[in-house]
Amino acid sequence: MHHLQLAFKGEPPVEVIQSLPGLINCQYSGKLANVIITGERDAVRSQLAALGPDMIKEMDFDLESMFVELMKVEGYGFER
Repeated sequence: MHHLQLAFKGEPPVEVIQSLPGLINCQYSGKLANVIITGERDAVRSQLAALGPDMIKEMDFDLESMFVELMKVEGYGFER
């Protein structure tokens, strides 16, 4: 599981990001997209690079945060 931040020149391609295989969660703020996605690191990075972002930055993602995201997917809808 990876937490990546993507920066775009314009608005992020929301529909394309939402259709990525392995997408767990994505939050948008202006020109930024914070993506939580599963998959092999190089494959994930190449998928995201194909979207044309100006920057892809790997964010810190601890075990507790991974657990919270997985529980949200399972429908337990809680926040830390």
